[in-house]
Amino acid sequence: MKSGNPRCLPHLTLSKSLQISPKGLWERHMHEPDPVTTIDVVPLTGWKGIDLGESQETVKRKLAAGNLPFDDSFDSHCVELEEPYVSLTFADHEAKPLVQMLFGGGDVRIGGNAILGSEVKDALQALGVSDFADTLWSDVEIDAEYHHGVAVSDALRPTHAKPQRLMDGGTLWIKSQGIGLCMRGGCIEAVVIRSLADVPKVGCGPLTTETLLADANSTDGSADTAHPSGVNPMEPSQTSGSRSTRRLVLTASAIALLIFPVFLIYRGYQAWQGANKVTGTIVERKPNSETPQQVVIIYPLPDQQTGSATIDSQFVSTTELGSEIELYYLPIQPENVLTIAQKENVIWSGYLPYVAIICPAFALMLLAVAFPKYSLTDIHK
Repeated sequence: MKSGNPRCLPHLTLSKSLQISPKGLWERHMHEPDPVTTIDVVPLTGWKGIDLGESQETVKRKLAAGNLPFDDSFDSHCVELEEPYVSLTFADHEAKPLVQMLFGGGDVRIGGNAILGSEVKDALQALGVSDFADTLWSDVEIDAEYHHGVAVSDALRPTHAKPQRLMDGGTLWIKSQGIGLCMRGGCIEAVVIRSLADVPKVGCGPLTTETLLADANSTDGSADTAHPSGVNPMEPSQTSGSRSTRRLVLTASAIALLIFPVFLIYRGYQAWQGANKVTGTIVERKPNSETPQQVVIIYPLPDQQTGSATIDSQFVSTTELGSEIELYYLPIQPENVLTIAQKENVIWSGYLPYVAIICPAFALMLLAVAFPKYSLTDIHK
């Protein structure tokens, strides 16, 4: 089936590399033609022997048996396949039944007819849809329909949107077949199947001639996408590739935050291991009593001058005038001297204790964002 719309490019010329698009599901970059995998989808049933309604455990077992590598690390209610891109969504029930199958790559066919990359009118003709009353527009990005296995509430679904918006970000549902056609730039960029019970009941109305004629490249519809409840369930979509990149960046940042305090401790330890040792003499007590709070110590400097330091009496072994005290200083800071008692604790002085607490805390926050499947919420479930 060929499309009359030059924007609907054949999928033979579309790269399999995917990245986040600020407008919705996927942005594909054109490179050399990639081999295309034919995907035969059976509406209301499934694909490759994987059926809607099956438990997540059963689906994973079938994928493994079919040598189909998948990723389920980003969301415990979602399983993704890379090539071609397939996303399987499971409801937040005890058995986690399969409620949605999304196909965003390869040569997706229904009843032998190619669907991806075609225009709406061509797809409807291939699917045998002649009555627009059997259609319903949804203005919720398809990958925001389920959040951790929980479907978007009907109260949050927008009921009005301009045709340009629907043709460039909306999903057209064929209610009697459980098929969703995800639109981008006037063309179908992904196909979704669900059971009849899971097809949205609330939306922006059926397909109309006005919508079919809408210029999908227009951005006029952006101002008409506000949700009546004031809550927008749509979020920028992320494919498996982009999620992996984000996870990698967040994990690397978390590791850096964990290493930073260790680096500071090691650097401080190494510096004071090489400190210069001198012998100082107590020349004054403050106040001048048997139990002074501080003592003044003079010590020789490398340039044959004399340095002076006031040190709390708790850090010296004696407060007797004329007593010798071992002192240490860094070569670059001879004016800052420490007794052996102060040297042992200097690494944990100043700001370092705060850094040692704050950095790991931020690292855990980043890891929680990178791996939401293992968040405390999911663990308690």
